[in-house]
Amino acid sequence: MKAFLVDCFAAVMRTERSALSDDRSLVELGMDSLIAAEVTTYLQRELDLTLYPRELYDHPSIAALSSYVASELDRMHPAPSAPTAGRSSEPATPAAPAVAPDAPVRPAARPAVERLPGIAFILSSPRAGSTLLRVMLAGHPALFCPPELHLLRFDTLRERQRALGTSYLGEGLIRTVMELAQLDAAGAQGRVAAWLDEDAAIQAVYAWLQALAGARLLVDKSPSYASRLDTLERAEQLFDGARYVFLHRHPYAVIESFVRKRMNRLVGADADPHVFAEQVWATSNDNILAFLERIPPDRAHRIRYEELAREPERVMRATCDFLRVAYDPAVLSPYSGNRMTDGVHHQSVAIGDPDFLHHTGVDSHLAEVWRDIRLPRALGEPARRTAAALGYELPVEASAARAHTVEARAASQRHGPRESFVDVRGLRLCVLTWGSDDAPPVVCLHGILDHAAAMDEIAQRLVRRGVRVIAPDLRGHGRSGHVGAGGSYHLVDFVADVDALARTLGPAPFPLVGHSLGAVIAGLFAAARPGRISSLVLVEIALPADERPVAAGRLTTHLDHLASPHGHPVFPDLAAAAERLHTIMAMPPDQAAVAARRLTEPCDGGLRWRWDPRLTTRAGLSLGDVGSSADQLRELLGRVRCPVTWIHGDRSDLRRTARPVPDDGAREVVIRGGHNLHLESPDELAEVIASALPA
Repeated sequence: MKAFLVDCFAAVMRTERSALSDDRSLVELGMDSLIAAEVTTYLQRELDLTLYPRELYDHPSIAALSSYVASELDRMHPAPSAPTAGRSSEPATPAAPAVAPDAPVRPAARPAVERLPGIAFILSSPRAGSTLLRVMLAGHPALFCPPELHLLRFDTLRERQRALGTSYLGEGLIRTVMELAQLDAAGAQGRVAAWLDEDAAIQAVYAWLQALAGARLLVDKSPSYASRLDTLERAEQLFDGARYVFLHRHPYAVIESFVRKRMNRLVGADADPHVFAEQVWATSNDNILAFLERIPPDRAHRIRYEELAREPERVMRATCDFLRVAYDPAVLSPYSGNRMTDGVHHQSVAIGDPDFLHHTGVDSHLAEVWRDIRLPRALGEPARRTAAALGYELPVEASAARAHTVEARAASQRHGPRESFVDVRGLRLCVLTWGSDDAPPVVCLHGILDHAAAMDEIAQRLVRRGVRVIAPDLRGHGRSGHVGAGGSYHLVDFVADVDALARTLGPAPFPLVGHSLGAVIAGLFAAARPGRISSLVLVEIALPADERPVAAGRLTTHLDHLASPHGHPVFPDLAAAAERLHTIMAMPPDQAAVAARRLTEPCDGGLRWRWDPRLTTRAGLSLGDVGSSADQLRELLGRVRCPVTWIHGDRSDLRRTARPVPDDGAREVVIRGGHNLHLESPDELAEVIASALPA
């Protein structure tokens, strides 16, 4: 396994096997977040094993990771173990219906012996909002709505185990057993392991779940069911009178979400993520439409996601009527009570939609989010036919020619940027400028491992409003200088660089905009130099984690890194670097090509990233004692006297963190997108920034 992983990292990092040591930290060897994502994809493809980047960092050397991967592969083929005893009030093992020993593997050719009564299925494509609907229904006392079971497509639990392997997709059944049998995680895993030993039939597992659910109607929600028509048909073979709730969502929103969450990587698909997402959306909905044509109308119910978000009470009343349960207002409070939105363990990934916990209620504006999405390519004919069948308008396809003309005109009116360099305390900083030198300045600061040119779409829009946009490459980033051998990056140095740049702009106060780390820097500068800033815009500001004492192991890692700092992977050409940005960061190909040209530099064997690799580790990047804790940063931001606008994305992880700015005097704005709003929603972000500029 060690040799295999050495080959894996050598291939991904484009380096020689001899350069990789078994016991050195993977970060020291050059692993960054982009490489970690590629390694997990490599393992999925070569071993059919789904790992997440977090697991690579939890096992930080090739030796440690090889042991972990070997143990995970062993779990895919567990040795037989003694059955776990159950409580006397429930069956310890589901009783399988009698089936002839020579029955064929696929159930389509096998008659159901005894169809089970009473179940409902939520059918949808992935990323269509089924987790929201499932959790809303989970609040109803007459329904039992567990997380994704992934049962229907298989004959037996062993077949399911072979297909799902060690991925977190298998945790839904364990979490359900925990809830129904009131077991802890170990007890539920033991129960499922006993069923695996006996190779329990899937129909028997369903029967056990129904028995424990009692009078409650079991509702099974697993988007994977819609990927195959024969899987959907199994529901009719296993159940008598099953009811089906068909949830569908606009293709633009589903495809954008699918690509943003890199779902193609989760399943190991190498195709273009937009093409793959479109195929998944069209295939899933086509299968559901074909299946429901054979189902009596009184057993099928449609929900348009956009209507669920816009009018949740009306939609849920109709859904309760369909499921033959009385309406209960609890279904409108999906974030209240125990609805099984957690994982099996405290550190587990939440089962279902990873975005669900980023919200605090049914968000009505998500009904219209598709209108602002611009996919990099028009939908193909199959997807257009499916959209028409579902009643969705496709404005991009309908106005493609007109949009092309508008984009061409806008491109001809683009401004800059102009590149210049300034010397700041012995370090050369690159500064980009858009607009006329006579226009009033707006300074924009980018985030960690980003660069000034990433602000181009924002700058283009602001320049049209008569301002001049100035964006420096922060030290160690883009085309700016590095601190050199023996140096580190401290937060106060970034703030001091902004202080020096501000002195070149004259005495008049100016608006300051910052994204992520740039927002922290902007806030600290505004607190230290209150007379220099006329308005402050903080985009996706990240509060520092509270510092804890440095453990000996972490200190050793820092010292080892400083003794032998790692470098960057080497790319053979610009196309390879652009492909890395396109694949891992989900950048459109044209933007990835532009970014790759600016973010790479020649080296032996090809090209490497320009930014200083020390920025990726705590040994090379330090907050120091200025703004180094969340409380300290809030206290400093409380000293800012100019108008403050705090912007965050509705799908960003940071939306769940504590408020970074004081309650008094700061305007909070939520716009559509994740963390990188300057790339995802430039029109909306520029509009909010423009509204914060002095008259």
